[in-house]
Amino acid sequence: MESALSEADRVRMARNSGMRALSPKEGLALFDAAIGLGSAHAVTARIDTAELASRGDALPPLLRRLVRAPLRRAARSGGDTGDSLARRLAGLDSAEAELALQETVRTEVAAALTYPGPGAVDPRRDFKELGIDSLTAVELRNRLAAATGLRLPATVVFDHPTPIALARLLLAGLRPTDETAAETGTEAEIAVEAETSDAVDAIEAMDIEALVRAARETGL
Repeated sequence: MESALSEADRVRMARNSGMRALSPKEGLALFDAAIGLGSAHAVTARIDTAELASRGDALPPLLRRLVRAPLRRAARSGGDTGDSLARRLAGLDSAEAELALQETVRTEVAAALTYPGPGAVDPRRDFKELGIDSLTAVELRNRLAAATGLRLPATVVFDHPTPIALARLLLAGLRPTDETAAETGTEAEIAVEAETSDAVDAIEAMDIEALVRAARETGL
């Protein structure tokens, strides 16, 4: 499986999961070592602790024990923040604002997929065709949430499957009084999706003990 990965795939996997690819020889050696431990919970993986530490407070609680250094809030390297983007959109009409948000979406897609730049991202193409999978979809959601300040669900990329469609949703959330936003009818949709996102984020923040306890309380 590792031999079928491109260099871009390896970089993306390390960035998304904090794990680096293992060669077949390394994987088999670790598997043998895990068997010898006699533990039912051994995981054979090459963990990139520097990558995990760079995520700061965004690192899932389940992985925080793997990072010895104190966690710091991760800073965005370039790109917009919610406040700066809102200020930039304030002086634009609806059509210009939508184009600006398309550029934001394309920039974040290029970063998530290690493309050379936003110009390589066709705003009319489906995200799946561009190379977005379930892991990079969550990464893209997180990037756009940081860039816009909006609460976005993990499924937002699949629910709005092109950069144009997603830009219109973002516009509806950032400027709900715009004519374009009103036509899409997505202001209420964002509110509903935000409630769902809160629930998903709460689950993602739980450690194993909390998840087991919640499952027992709900009768699962």
